[in-house]
Formats: sequence, C-alpha cells, structure tokens
Amino acid sequence: GAPDVESQPLQIRGLSKAWSLVASASQSTSLPAVANTIRLVFMSDVPLTANPVTLVYVTGFSGALATDGALAIQDENNQPHGAFTASWRSSLRQLVLTVTPQDTAPGRNYTVQLTVTNPSVPQGSASLTIESSGGVVIQRSAVASAAGASAPLLVDGPRLAGLSIRRSNSNKAYPGAQDFLVFTFMPTARLVPQAGQRLSVVLTGLVGMVQASGTINVTSSVPNVFTACNVLNTSSGCPANTGRWDAL
Repeated sequence: GAPDVESQPLQIRGLSKAWSLVASASQSTSLPAVANTIRLVFMSDVPLTANPVTLVYVTGFSGALATDGALAIQDENNQPHGAFTASWRSSLRQLVLTVTPQDTAPGRNYTVQLTVTNPSVPQGSASLTIESSGGVVIQRSAVASAAGASAPLLVDGPRLAGLSIRRSNSNKAYPGAQDFLVFTFMPTARLVPQAGQRLSVVLTGLVGMVQASGTINVTSSVPNVFTACNVLNTSSGCPANTGRWDAL
C-alpha cells in the first residue's frame, strides 16, 4: 500500500520529500454551551497507510468539550466514517484519526465531522493544526479557518438572538382594538436567577399601546419562568407568569 517512491534507496518518509496535508475547518454554531459540529476537510498528496498504521492528529480545539476516548465521526453524507476511526484527548484538545481499513487515496478530499460542546464563555476561533505519524509522517501545518461565525470554535458573547414581534390576531388591526403581542427571542447564554438580584428582559419602543403601569399577565412557551417582582424573592415567593408594564 506504500507509494512507489518508497522503493528508492534511503527514502525516509516525510523528510526526503516534502509531503503535505492540506485542511480546512468550519462549525455549525457559534452559540455558547451547545453542541457544535466541527467539519474538517483534508487531503494528502500521498496515500496514508493502514498497514503500517498512520495516525492523523488535529490539535488546537480550544475550549471544546468531549469525552476522552473513542469518538463518533461522520463523513460528508452524515454517515459513520468508513476511512478513519477517531479518539479524543481532552488534555491536548486533540482529535486523533486512525487510517483503517485501507490506505487513503492521494489527492482526494476527506470530510470528517465531529460533535463537541462549545465553551460557555465567548472566545475567538481556534487555531488548528494537522500532522501525521506512524506509517506516513507528514509535518505539522495550519488548518485554514472558515470566515465569520463559521470559524471553528468561535463563540459569541451573551445576546438575545432570533428577535421578532408580531400581533396574535391580524383581524384586530384597527383603532382601539384589544390585541395580544407575541415576542420571540433566544438567549445565547443561560439566564440564571439569583435571590435578591434582578435579571430582566426589557422590551421598549411599543409606541401607541394603551396600558396602565403595573403588573400584567404573560404567557411563555416555557411556563413559570417570568415574574413581575423587582428582585427574586425566594422566601415570600413571586407570582409566576407575570411581567411589569411601564407606561412612561
């Protein structure tokens, strides 16, 4: 399975010829503390041998969380990979790919998809490197990164995403009609209430609404998460499914 050039006298893998691994990486989401699919595409200009076994190391997954040991990976069709098996090393933030059951094809792009958990705090994208050892030795090189939010392990800071607002009944779009507004949002970080503290989602700019200041009833897709209390009071309790309206 080794390339013909290896039959030459004193040929040393990876040293007497500058073999290369060319790779790029992207991600499925930049949200913090959620599952993230990293997509790695790479090729080598020589076959990576299964016997003797070649190991491909991708290092630099800063902040990524996964369980040590065997790691499930998929190909470009989201099927279990047929060219490599994988393992994860948490201490090094490293993916190790084992070439099996047969040599890879030179010049062919191989796609490897793995799922990790993003860190819970914002960070810049990772600087990944790729190299191989064992059957075929190829020196370390940088992995090209996708742009923008697709850059691997780029994690956004906390924000409210997916913002939208609409009326529940378009037939009530006339003066003086009672209406019900639907506000949609998705926090990119956990909103954790603490006793004696205030954690609020504030919606402003509802010009023209006629509503007296005070407590109002609200409903939510997840019940019992909003209250009209200025601060969370765990001793006397706070009425659930309520909010505060300020008419200004």
